[in-house]
Amino acid sequence: MYNITICKDAAGNYQSRPQGYGIKAFDLGGHGRVVPVTISRTGMRAYGVMDSTNLYLTVINKEHGEYGRDAEVTVKGITGKDSVGIMYLKAPNNNVSATNGISLGNATITNTGEWQGKWAPLPQPGNGPLTIPVSAASATIVKIRLPGD
Repeated sequence: MYNITICKDAAGNYQSRPQGYGIKAFDLGGHGRVVPVTISRTGMRAYGVMDSTNLYLTVINKEHGEYGRDAEVTVKGITGKDSVGIMYLKAPNNNVSATNGISLGNATITNTGEWQGKWAPLPQPGNGPLTIPVSAASATIVKIRLPGD
């Protein structure tokens, strides 16, 4: 069996393909209402969604290969003191043609469909603006806790 998100490996076990990780990444940060996001760098895409307690930003760095560059994205209006969780969607060596070794939140999707990824805290210096690292050929999902009532 083969489709774009799962396939059988040589041992006959189902494996999640990179597209499955992309779907999971958007599932993490895609519930709520869409909020406008602007990003000025070519080769980057950003999406914002807000629910009643969190703002989620998904930032994709499409640059890859010899000329692929890592990026730092600054989020206006959010400081390093705000409660922030972060997950990275990465391939080994930022290789866009990799079909295994993909991770999301430092975890893989097992052949039973289980995933144990975790939000990591994003270290920030002082009170400055929130800066998000986004490696070439990867995505970063950020969860920002909204102030309570």
